[in-house]
Amino acid sequence: MMCLMCLAALFVVNVFLAVTSSVVALANIPRNGWYDCPLRTFELKPPSKDYNATANSLYKEEKKRISRVFTQCAVFDMPFCHNDTSCTPAPGKTMPLFVKGMPASVEGSKKALMMLEGGPGVSSVSLEPFMEKLHRELSGEFHIFTVDHRGTGRSGRLDCPAAQALSLGSRYGSTIGLEEVPNCLKDIHHQFGTNTAAAYSITNAAKDLAVLIETEMADYDVYLYGYSYGTMVVERVMHFSPPQVKGYILDSICADHYEPQGTGNNQMFNNWDDDVKDVSQHFLDLCQKDTDVCGKLLGENATATLFNLYDRLDANALACSAIFYDTVEVKPSVFLRLFFFKLLGRYDSRKFIPTFAARLERCNVQDKDVMTAILTKYDPAKPSEGLNSNLLHDTIVYSELWQVPTPSMEDIVQQFLASPMALKDPDEVGSYCLFTGSNSSGCEPWADMNVPLWTYTPDKYFNKTGHSHRGVCA
Repeated sequence: MMCLMCLAALFVVNVFLAVTSSVVALANIPRNGWYDCPLRTFELKPPSKDYNATANSLYKEEKKRISRVFTQCAVFDMPFCHNDTSCTPAPGKTMPLFVKGMPASVEGSKKALMMLEGGPGVSSVSLEPFMEKLHRELSGEFHIFTVDHRGTGRSGRLDCPAAQALSLGSRYGSTIGLEEVPNCLKDIHHQFGTNTAAAYSITNAAKDLAVLIETEMADYDVYLYGYSYGTMVVERVMHFSPPQVKGYILDSICADHYEPQGTGNNQMFNNWDDDVKDVSQHFLDLCQKDTDVCGKLLGENATATLFNLYDRLDANALACSAIFYDTVEVKPSVFLRLFFFKLLGRYDSRKFIPTFAARLERCNVQDKDVMTAILTKYDPAKPSEGLNSNLLHDTIVYSELWQVPTPSMEDIVQQFLASPMALKDPDEVGSYCLFTGSNSSGCEPWADMNVPLWTYTPDKYFNKTGHSHRGVCA
């Protein structure tokens, strides 16, 4: 099943934690740091000019408060390829590992909490606001660390800079469009040659953490927190059982285990919309039971109401159909599935889904103004997206987290259309085929393209459930 948001995650942290106290001294792996550094990598976004004086005052106070928070940063030189992985060792070549730490305020504390983001390919920037919160919630007894897993952010972000496919100013922004894949693969081949993609495997990322813990935190009680894909990295760490680790905290779990093909809906990334379908329909089922608000807007069968709305908008049978055809390049039903999924992912915005659907159905002058504003709104990329790596995402997903043989583009489209809200882009099938050189029938349209491959064979830890050793909680 899909890696879903876990509402109780931070409460779980309070149950299992006991973490570190001053940013530690390192012995066995080269370290550049610890240096004093800001808590926030990017400047706190000011409120809109439309906000009142109180909001601006609160913003200034928050900015001042953040500037007083003490954190330290370091970069560790990890092996480019760890031993016992599927990649070829490169003597003398290293991979940077960026770590940010907030020292415990309790003197002499030997407890540490290390947090890992998801993706794959998302940097630790989004975890920075939680560092101070957790430090405070844990009464200053823990060192709080964030880590950019290898290939992201400051840890050797995987990129194809000559092709500029990940440039925020490119047509697809930080996502690599299908038409950008061939040049990006040529660029990456020029940088690394062949048989190097495994350096960015889940196992190598997990071994980075194990080495960091066993050297830098050798005399600490360490707790590992992983979010979404980060849970998969944490699960790989379990195979190596660093004795310092006293607990594993898994939030929005991606299970590192797959049933034999055809025996179940495996947690493969190509199945994403099957999982979204279950979640979005559950949301709509709850919606229709709320007869005072949500059910009043979407009726007794909210899912059927949405599908009916999509059909009529696509057929240009509603007054609001023209707004879509005048402003976006895709059918209304495609745009709205993506738009509603984005709203569904946040607890503070999903409540607007029935309101928007009702406005599209009614479509008076005010409704048209609202929908036009949404469709034409310029939403610039956040600076933090420049530290993420969708190239790393695709490298890991197509090597370890994609169904073999691949589904066809038509299969992905059918999954998309079967769900009232959805996410998947069928072009990912083409990207998979180009990255891997697969001879699956779904890859026939790309069989004759002469591009270098960028993939790796999963190692012996793939599809093996890790276990915590005696005395370690999870």
